[in-house]
Amino acid sequence: MISGEIPMGDVIAQGLGFAPFSTRRARDAAALNNRLDRGIETRRSSLLNDFAYAHKIAMETGDYSLRDEVEEDIKEFNDDHPERPISGKNLRQSLTARARGTAIAELTRGAIVDRRFIEQAEENYRLLYGEE
Repeated sequence: MISGEIPMGDVIAQGLGFAPFSTRRARDAAALNNRLDRGIETRRSSLLNDFAYAHKIAMETGDYSLRDEVEEDIKEFNDDHPERPISGKNLRQSLTARARGTAIAELTRGAIVDRRFIEQAEENYRLLYGEE
């Protein structure tokens, strides 16, 4: 250990079994950044889910008020987090992926599987239940 690079208080604390203050501070900063990142990603995912639901309601009922509210929430999110915005392309991709998942689940009687395994899922269903 090169004690000239570490404050004497940290050397003593480390000798007593405590993590040096500078190490704890760096670890705490990293943990805070991770929590913030997860919070942003959770909010982003929630808005994509909200949009998908609002879009479905709008298509079924013709009432776009909920979708308009979610779009406003998305604009606020984008203003707060310009480094990770939700774009129109993201919304389209999300709706497309959800539609694909729903179609696969309908084909496989509720099982969401990779599309490469749809035929195998159908065969497994027939083997288990004897249905066509």
